[in-house]
Amino acid sequence: MMLSFSLVLTTVGCEKADLQKSIPFDQAKIQNRDVPDDCDDCPVTDCCCGVEYLSGASVNLWLCGTSVPTTSIACGPSQPGNCFEIEGFILPFNVNNSDQFKYFCMSEDNSFYIQNRNTSGGSTTIRITCQAGQLGPQSVDVELGPGNSAYYSVNDECEVHACN
Repeated sequence: MMLSFSLVLTTVGCEKADLQKSIPFDQAKIQNRDVPDDCDDCPVTDCCCGVEYLSGASVNLWLCGTSVPTTSIACGPSQPGNCFEIEGFILPFNVNNSDQFKYFCMSEDNSFYIQNRNTSGGSTTIRITCQAGQLGPQSVDVELGPGNSAYYSVNDECEVHACN
């Protein structure tokens, strides 16, 4: 019986050692993450935010400063007005009248910017909230012309405020 137990421990020990081998750093692949499709995709301590299309042209947006970036395209640093420094990686997505609401995640007491990547056409009006999924969420509406950016901070109650 002791011999059988000893063999089991030896086998488990070998398997564990194989599992603990690390991949050399130069062989590790960094994978882009998917754009959050609901609040469950945000870390538990983060605010669940969203951009909602209200009117105007379809728009290609870039966000910088979100807590769940999806690309390796760096952005920032910038510190507009009374906002926290904005830095990180781009979160890209499109909003239009048929695909109206897009989620993103933000750490509390942090800032982000949203940029209209369209180079021509009309303005687009969007609504931004960081209380998505809550009853009566606080939000701000912004009109973004082609190439324009808007800067916002998110407080510890997940309220969005324009940077001054």
